Amino acid sequence: MFPFDQDVFWVRHSESSVWLRHGGTNVLQLATYCDVGNRLLDSAERAFAHLKSACQAYSLCDTSTLECVIMSKVMDTPHTISKLNFGPNIIRSAHGDLVSIAGRGWFICDNDDTQPAGSYKPVEDRLVYSGAPLSSFDHLRAPAEAGRRLQVFIRQHREADEVMAARQLELT
Repeated sequence: MFPFDQDVFWVRHSESSVWLRHGGTNVLQLATYCDVGNRLLDSAERAFAHLKSACQAYSLCDTSTLECVIMSKVMDTPHTISKLNFGPNIIRSAHGDLVSIAGRGWFICDNDDTQPAGSYKPVEDRLVYSGAPLSSFDHLRAPAEAGRRLQVFIRQHREADEVMAARQLELT
């Protein structure tokens, strides 16, 4: 093992799964979505669209014993500043990818030919949030309110992500 002396930047991303649940127990995973580009919780928006179609496909109603839920996780992944000169807005992830800070967000691009020998992940991802922000019961009982609640949930996490990214950039 060798000493790790680079700054670690945390890039936030999410994963949302759509599950069928019976009696409070997850019984079947229907789909899993990840963020696309630099849109945090884009996964939850796409999972919500899937939840709505699953309600129809499985003939769910607000009195069903079977429910459909979105399970979301928001995680921070460690990245380090590259020792190579890629410009002021490029950092290297612990996986060897290049990460560009694009004004309002972050996105990861593959670039295997520049990966340094001996790179490793300095620490594990850290979990920021894990839970079920929405269920079919919410959607079926009050569709507009369920959609609004999900958008508030997404906006809060995106705002927190922007604050975290700004603080990290101040430290460089």
